[in-house]
Amino acid sequence: MAKKRNSKDILVFALVGVVLLSVVLLLFRQVRVLSDVKARVAEEQVLLAQTRAILQKMQEAEKQAEQLENQHMLLDRLLPGEPREDELILQLQLWADLADMQLLQIRFGDRVKKEGYIEMPVQVTMEGKYHQMLVWLGHAESSERAVRIDEIKVGAARAGPPKMLYTVKGSAFHIGD
Repeated sequence: MAKKRNSKDILVFALVGVVLLSVVLLLFRQVRVLSDVKARVAEEQVLLAQTRAILQKMQEAEKQAEQLENQHMLLDRLLPGEPREDELILQLQLWADLADMQLLQIRFGDRVKKEGYIEMPVQVTMEGKYHQMLVWLGHAESSERAVRIDEIKVGAARAGPPKMLYTVKGSAFHIGD
């Protein structure tokens, strides 16, 4: 009976040993799987951080693109790609109308090619009072198109005082051929 009991004990110990060994092996495998998962999570977190950084840069680039587009539109108004003489004539006439001056003549000179732009000389002859001329100059100063006034000649108007004859020499600018 002692022999039977001894065999049963050995069998129980063997089974307990096998179960413990299986549990240890399963735990070891789970630790390895957990370790692999943690490594993958760490890799994914790094990738997520990189993706967020790229997204932030793209959002900043999008904002910058909007600003650059606005600056491009402003530059195109200041320095158009073509001469746009018709628009300039309308603008000069509008300034004269707003200043209540009589626009007599607009004469364009020969264009002068400069580095990066073309200068388009223009001479404008108008009649009006002094304060009207100041209003006209204010419109020229706040123009969306780049203009430069080089000279203003004042003379007697046909109607006589208080009106004067103004000859304004200046230039408008554009980019192009």
